[in-house]
Amino acid sequence: MSIPITIIWDLTAKCNLKCIHCFNVDRYTSPFYGTKNELSTTDAKLAIDKFSDAGVKHLHLLGGEPLFRKDVVEILTYAKKKNLVVSINTNGVLLDEHFSQKLLDIGIDQVVVSIDGATSKTNDLIRGRGTYKRIIKNMVTLKEMSEKYENEMNAGIAFTLLKQNLHEAPSMLDLADSLKVDVIDIMELYISGRAKEEEKRFKYSQKERIEILEKVAKKIRERKYSFLVQMDIPLSLVKYLNWRYSIDIFFHSRNMGCKAGEEMWYMQAEGRVLPCGMVNNPLYSNSLVKKKVYILENLNILEVKDLEEIENSGLFKTFQEFKNKMKEKYRRTCSSCRFNEECSPCPIVYYDYEVIPECEAVFKREKDFINMWLNKTVYLRHDIHYKKNRNGVIKVWDKKYNNYRKIGGSGKLIWNSIVKQNKKVKELVHEVSSYYTIIPSIEEIKRDTVKFIYELYLSDWIEIL
Repeated sequence: MSIPITIIWDLTAKCNLKCIHCFNVDRYTSPFYGTKNELSTTDAKLAIDKFSDAGVKHLHLLGGEPLFRKDVVEILTYAKKKNLVVSINTNGVLLDEHFSQKLLDIGIDQVVVSIDGATSKTNDLIRGRGTYKRIIKNMVTLKEMSEKYENEMNAGIAFTLLKQNLHEAPSMLDLADSLKVDVIDIMELYISGRAKEEEKRFKYSQKERIEILEKVAKKIRERKYSFLVQMDIPLSLVKYLNWRYSIDIFFHSRNMGCKAGEEMWYMQAEGRVLPCGMVNNPLYSNSLVKKKVYILENLNILEVKDLEEIENSGLFKTFQEFKNKMKEKYRRTCSSCRFNEECSPCPIVYYDYEVIPECEAVFKREKDFINMWLNKTVYLRHDIHYKKNRNGVIKVWDKKYNNYRKIGGSGKLIWNSIVKQNKKVKELVHEVSSYYTIIPSIEEIKRDTVKFIYELYLSDWIEIL
């Protein structure tokens, strides 16, 4: 049996907020999704027993608002007694000193609070009047209490990109820094529920997204924040940002190959178990179900003997077959992509696509960037201090970080060349191609050379014209 590592669980359908972009607003009112019911305390514990007995390691609790359940402390306590890793996504409104103490006492492993603006004006427009002030106050309290009791609970914030808050994405890094969080998760807008009702109002263009996330990436490079930055966006875009700005943004695991129905399962509030939340989302999967691409069944955790029964169901088996076919499809249609082996687009969202439009936008951006830099002329700054040892190793003084940084590989060739005279980047590409015994593709050499030159530029070691 393939045991899921993580169960994503809507602990309740109820919520104390009415966020303008809520993706779950119709999940518990549509027959296609399920019902408004939620598991009782006894049934929730029974579900936890079945997960624990099967070897599940991690429960990730969502909603609705999970802290809105009156028995949430009892459920969380029971899950921890079963030695499960427990993480919670909350809107933070109820996370006062009393609740924070409870979570710390129970030993919750991670609490992630949703904040959708770096200012009260933007956040409250999206999440409701007065929420920003309460959330920030509660986050500060949680961190202070965690530090006071030397608790190892991980705290983070989740920021969902919308047209209304896109401009504040870079400022969210400073907010995360001031709150002393461990992680910030920057997420794509999920087009469902209220977001679908007014999609044009919320949705941003590919160009807008790339441009604002480049500003985020540049700020990460300049500030070198102590917290982890994770992005729930296409893998190609995270790779591009890491490449261009020499940083280390993490990408959500589901963007490195679909884990639905394998390492990750999803359970709705009433106990219905699915491979993921997209499987029964009529906005995406209605046509797939009608075509019998996979069989949609109502598998409730209370009505099965164990998780093996769910795994062997028609839904999970046909969904896995569907995933495998889609993987084969994208191995062909995306065969020229250098991320082909590690990336696997959502099979449901991209069922009718031959190519991934988000990736095309990223690769065009990268190509335009490389072509622009090929015609730049590089000048070494006169105030740069560097030294070279007997073995030709070059160390350049970085005044920003008050230390020397080493230049190796073909970078030494480029550095020595621009020390002698000003050079166009395309001339340096030609010189670099002679460095290799086995010559890579010219496109790869262009890419690596431009990246190195841009790194020198961001480090203020060169000027360009």
